Amino acid sequence: MSFAMMDIDFFKRVNDTYGHAAGDMILRELGKMLASAFRKSDIIIRYGGEEFLVVLFDIMPDKCLKMMEDLRREIEIRTFKYQRHKIKITISIGLACNVLYSASEYGDLLQSIKNADKALYVAKESGRNRVEMYQPEKNPA
Repeated sequence: MSFAMMDIDFFKRVNDTYGHAAGDMILRELGKMLASAFRKSDIIIRYGGEEFLVVLFDIMPDKCLKMMEDLRREIEIRTFKYQRHKIKITISIGLACNVLYSASEYGDLLQSIKNADKALYVAKESGRNRVEMYQPEKNPA
């Protein structure tokens, strides 16, 4: 099981520049992109504001990393159209990849979500528009 925490970079700037209706449209369109990018078995959650959490089942870390990098690039090159405006966005993604969990490891699942969030923070601190995999030595508590 893997967790991907995603955040639209500088989303407040989109709302401030083009209005909240434009921001809402981007959130809806991004939701559609995520729905088509992932498998039916994966779970996509709008985690709050401009953040999304994706839970991916039965996926190896290297494949998960490639999937996220492909998604990041696809979003980077996409132009969102709102009224007469063309809007570009980027996303930062933090990954926590684990192979196996059982129902009794609920606390570990919550920790994995926190680890994905820590990796997201590293992605943002490292310049945004990037994918970072959680690494304990790189993502301190």
